Order: sequence, then structure tokens, then C-alpha cells
Amino acid sequence: MKLRSVALVGVVCLAALGLIGTGAHAVFTTSTTSSQTITAGTWVTTPPATTPTVTITYPCNCQTYNATTWTGKVTGTASSKSGSGATITGVSVAIENTTTGKWWSGSSFSDSSEYFAEASGTTSWSLGLAGSTLVTKDAYSVVAEATDSLGNVGTSSTVSFTYCLKTSPPSVTITYPVNKTTYGTNWTGTITGSASAGARATIKSVSVAVEDTTTKLWWSGTGTTFTASKETFVPATGTTPWMLTLTAILTSGHSYAVIAEATNNLGNIGTSATVDFSYCVKTSPPTVTITYPVNNTTYGANWTGIFTGTAAAGTGATISKTQLSIEDTTTKLWWNGTAFAASAQTWVPVVGTATWSTQAVSLTSDNTYAVIAEATDNLNNTGTSSRVTFTYNCSPPTVAITYPVNNTTYGTSWTNTITGTASSNAGAGTSITAVSVAVENTTTGKWWNGTSFTLGSQTSVTASGTTSWTLSSGEVPHIR
Repeated sequence: MKLRSVALVGVVCLAALGLIGTGAHAVFTTSTTSSQTITAGTWVTTPPATTPTVTITYPCNCQTYNATTWTGKVTGTASSKSGSGATITGVSVAIENTTTGKWWSGSSFSDSSEYFAEASGTTSWSLGLAGSTLVTKDAYSVVAEATDSLGNVGTSSTVSFTYCLKTSPPSVTITYPVNKTTYGTNWTGTITGSASAGARATIKSVSVAVEDTTTKLWWSGTGTTFTASKETFVPATGTTPWMLTLTAILTSGHSYAVIAEATNNLGNIGTSATVDFSYCVKTSPPTVTITYPVNNTTYGANWTGIFTGTAAAGTGATISKTQLSIEDTTTKLWWNGTAFAASAQTWVPVVGTATWSTQAVSLTSDNTYAVIAEATDNLNNTGTSSRVTFTYNCSPPTVAITYPVNNTTYGTSWTNTITGTASSNAGAGTSITAVSVAVENTTTGKWWNGTSFTLGSQTSVTASGTTSWTLSSGEVPHIR
């Protein structure tokens, strides 16, 4: 028994000296002689214990959750690595709102320092965390600790996540092409638009689908032809303003439809209105005509001051712009919109397209003018009118009375007619259109009405003829 005591003391001393590690144990064998008992010991040392493994299975790292996807609890697993007989005795979890820097206290995010709340379960564990306690768009981090029956503690990797309630879907708009428009040589080949996300969200991506509605085929995103048999969305470049280069070649005479989808960082998807357009490469230009002034005409007091005309585009196209160029061919200056002051040909926009007119244009008497109109359709084809020339002259005609002769007295020699001549002074192409004569009986103060002197105010009676004219009446000889 003495040796046994020595052996036990030896175990204590060896452990104290650090010669055996935690978990070491002694195995003894005993033999007995007639005079004494001898006990021999064998020392066995096991490896040091290791810390438990603890893993967070939900939430997942770097994910965004919302009211629909958030389960309401943090979950995970734990296992002991300390060898046979060791078990997980408890798991606790620390959760930080990294946006505010506050920690979960077990009921709210109010602690200023790290706090580990006890979870339910061991090898499979969970900690309740209601979505109502999370703040939309805030970021969070989670770390868990597991303790085994030997007092060893293991720590998980940190998991970060974001919580954001779902908002209204993004709005997305196609700005080009324009709905119900026909394009031709002016087609840019690029589809553009804009998108905006809901409150506290951002646009993550935009995609666009383009259909040749004539063939019912979709663009696949590559190549120069429409080959996809079903709707295919192709990623666009950019987000809030976005664009998509359409490498597919459009076919003249075909119709197309474009639709865009925008996705925000919460997974909400917004869809644009469908934009329909046509493609038509026209070779024939629009027709444009000047209706006023009339070619090779002289105007004077009858000048309206306004140029007018019409324009027409071909099938599938529309007139987008009409303009006018006016030259004072006497001075060689062009109308700039306010005066004849431009030294080179100048185009001035008009009002209207299919039927158009100008603002008032001031002309100079005795000068000649030339005008030409130009119309452009929405396919960038341009048509030009015939050249119209005209003269503006405000000089009044000359009119003379040849009979009766001034300051002459007539009697039986009276011819019963008043005669005279008239001529235009407004230039080539103008003529006298009418002559009228007013006759007063200065004795009575009455004017000739065509049959008698009965009118109390001056009245003109139309004569016969123009350059040579005559006014006659049976009553004229009876003038007293």
C-alpha cells in the first residue's frame, strides 16, 4: 500500500509539472508476494480537447431579405470536437445592426456593446428574430458561439445580411423609338430609356425584348437577324438611363415592338408599355407646292403678305418639317425671318406641315422676288417645290377722261357718252381690270346712279372697257 500511495503522489506531481496533459490517466497492475504488494503504473496521455464547430445556416451571407423571404429566426448547427463523451451544452447568438451600431438585447436592438442571447437547441439551434424588429434597408451581422460539456467554446464565421421591405415595382420607360412612329434612314439603331426604383431601392438591371411583329420572331441579342421563336429579354447597358444597341437589321415595310423590364435590388420587376414602330426606307421625296403667290404674277394692293402652300409625304411617312427660302432678286438679298438682309440663301421655318403658311413678309414696291419651298418627312427624305417668281408693285394705274373736255360747254353737240383711257403702272403682266366713273350735277349736288341724278353722295358707275372705256346714258344729255 505504500507503493500505491507513492504512485498516486507521482500522478499528482507529474500533472503539476505539466508532464502529462489534460485527459491523462494511469493504468495500474498489482502483484503480491508473501511479504508485500507491488503496484506498477502505466501512464497514458490523450490529445488536448478542441473547440466546438458552430455554423449559421440562416440567414445566408450577403443576402437581402424582405417581409416575404425572412423566416423570423436565426438558425444553425453545432458539434463537439472534444472526443467521446463531450456534448454541446449551449449556443448563444450576437446580432448587430451595423447601420446603427446597436446590438440585439433579446427583445430589441438597444445594446451599445456586443451581447450574446441564448438560442434554443444545441446541435441544431435557433434564435427568434421577428421581421418587425428589423429596419428596412439596414444591414446586420450575426455571430454564434457554442459551448461543450468540457467548457470549450467555438465561434462561427460572421454572416452579414440586409433587410428591406418590398416596395412598388420599378418604373421603366422607352424613350426611343417613339410609339406609333415610322423610321427609315433616320433610324439610330439604339433603343434607349430610363428607369426608377421604388422607395429606398435601386435599379439592379434593365433588359429589353424586340419583336419583328411581321415575322413574329424575336431578337436573340446577337447577330443581324430576328431568329428567336419566343420572347427574349436582352440585357441593356446602364440602369436609370439605359441603352441597347440593336445589331439586327430592320426590314423595310416591317413593323416592330419593343418592351423593357427593370429589376431593383429587392427583386421587384417593372415592365414598360409596349412601343410599336415601323421601318420603311423611302426613296421618293415628299411633294411640296407653293399655292400663293402665283408664278409670274404682279401684286400690289391685293398682296396678302403671307406665303402659303401644301406638302405631302409618301405612304407610311409623315411631313416633319417645311421651310421656305425667299430672295429679293432686285437686291440679291434673302429673307432671314424678319427682313431681306441675308447675303446667302436662307431657309426659314413655316407654320404647319401638310398645309403651311408664313408670317407676314414685307415687300418693296417695284422689286421682283423668287420663292422656293422644301419639305422633309420623318424618314429624312426631302422634297423641293418649283421656283415661283413674282413682282410687287404698288404704283396706281393711270386713268384719263378724253370726253368731255375740261372747262368746255356742250349743247346739241353732246355725244351722250363719257370716254377715256386707262393703263397699268405695276409692271409686266399687270392689266386694267375695271374702270368706274362718278358724275355729279354740281348745280343740284346730286350724283348719277346710272339712270338719273338722284343720289346724295358720290357714287361710281362701272364703265364699259378698260384701257379704252365708255360710260353712256340717255339721261346724260338732259343735264342742266
